[in-house]
Amino acid sequence: MREVVVLNFGTIIHTHARRLLPLLFWTVGLLGVMGLGGCSRSLPQVTPTQTSRLTHMIAQMDRSINRHEAERLAYEALTYSRTLAARYRVTTSPWVHNFLVNIGLRDRGLCHQWADDLMVHLEALRLKSIALYPAGAYIGNYWREHNAIVVMPRNHSVPLAHAIVLDPWRHGGQLFFASVANDTRYPWQIRRERMRHRSRPSTLPPP
Repeated sequence: MREVVVLNFGTIIHTHARRLLPLLFWTVGLLGVMGLGGCSRSLPQVTPTQTSRLTHMIAQMDRSINRHEAERLAYEALTYSRTLAARYRVTTSPWVHNFLVNIGLRDRGLCHQWADDLMVHLEALRLKSIALYPAGAYIGNYWREHNAIVVMPRNHSVPLAHAIVLDPWRHGGQLFFASVANDTRYPWQIRRERMRHRSRPSTLPPP
């Protein structure tokens, strides 16, 4: 009589999780490499509507914000995010691109690098009525930690919940922006420890 073997896939996966996890990452990475090509992923052009919407969101935070500065910031944040996508040679989703950076097939493109490089560019505008801060969510959690930029009035007249988050990583160079309160995906906080290492740090807002 032949013995019947019943496979319990749940038990197999649990038992061999450490072996299967690297295989999963390599599979995802291979799929990304298959679509690498030699060109960056094509992103939609920045539209006047997008620029106007972000300008309004920044300007309406407080009367002290100069409308012209808000418009400059909006335009540069939107367009330079696309520039970074080309510079990083982004051809896949942000998560797969992270994998490519981690295995050495791309030089840059992790979320903190997007945020840092965009911050350097925006700080060069030397805005007088607007302050920029490095922001983080799930800090210390390897799988969930995320980094971006928050925009506030320089006089700190609004709470963090009313600030604007700029996230160039989330859509691979197509800038995501929203009020901190409306970005329910991430519990943003200002990364005060990173402020002290900036070349042109803004005054820290109250905790």
